[in-house]
Amino acid sequence: NQEMRLPVDQRSAEVIERQTKSIEASFAVCDRASAKFPDPPTIGEIAIACAIGYLDLRVPEDGWRSRYPNLARWLEEFSRRPSVMATRPPSV
Repeated sequence: NQEMRLPVDQRSAEVIERQTKSIEASFAVCDRASAKFPDPPTIGEIAIACAIGYLDLRVPEDGWRSRYPNLARWLEEFSRRPSVMATRPPSV
C-alpha cells in the first residue's frame, strides 16, 4: 500500500480504509471462486497467485489465510506445481 510508505502524520486514514476494503473484497471473491478455478490454470489464476505472493512479501503479518481458507487451500495446491516451484523468487 503506497500510503503506508508515507510518514505516519501524512497518511490518509480514508485512503488506507478504501484500499483495505478493495483488497478484502478481492480476496472474498477469489475465495468463493477458487473451487472452480480451472486446471490447468489460466493467466487469471496465475495473476491471483502473483498478487497474493506480493502481499505475502510486503505484508507477511496480514493473516489472510485464516480469513479466506478456500483460497489458502487453492494456493497451497497451486504452489506445488512444478512450474510455480521453478519460478519462485529467491528467498531473502
